[in-house]
Amino acid sequence: MKTIEQYIQDVRSNVSNFVGCSPEQALVYATETVVENTLGARKLQRSETIDFIDEVCMNENIDTPALDITPSRSKYIATADISQHSVCLRRARSSVPTILHEIAHLTVGLEQHGILFRDELIRLTRKYIGVEYSSLLFHLMSGAGLEMSPWQAS
Repeated sequence: MKTIEQYIQDVRSNVSNFVGCSPEQALVYATETVVENTLGARKLQRSETIDFIDEVCMNENIDTPALDITPSRSKYIATADISQHSVCLRRARSSVPTILHEIAHLTVGLEQHGILFRDELIRLTRKYIGVEYSSLLFHLMSGAGLEMSPWQAS
C-alpha cells in the first residue's frame, strides 16, 4: 500500500490534467480523482441517480435540484448551476462522489471550490460514502496544500 505522501504526489502529478482550471479547482479535481481511483466509487444508473439525489436533498433539507442527465464527451463530467438550482450530469452513469460534489456546490451556494465547499464535500462524503473515503479525501486535500477546517469540524 502507498503512503499518504505517495498519494499526495499522485495528486500533484494529476493537477496538469485539469487545464483551464484555477490552481485551487485543479487541486480539488486531482484529489478527487486520486481518491476515486484508489478506493473506487459506486456508479449509479439514471433511476438510481434520481433516487439518490432525492434522498440526499431530503436528508440535507434542501430543495431537490432540477436535473439534466445528458451524456456527452464534454470534459466536464458534471456541473452545478447555483442560480438555477440545477445539476447537469454528462455521463450515462454518474459516480456517487461526483453527485455529492455537485450537491456540495448547491448546499453552500458557491460555484467556487474554496474552504466552505471543501468542508461541505468532506461532510457529505463522510455521511454518504464513509469515513475511509472522506478521511483520505481530507488528508490529500490538506497535504496538497488546500486549506481545510479541522477534521472534527467536518
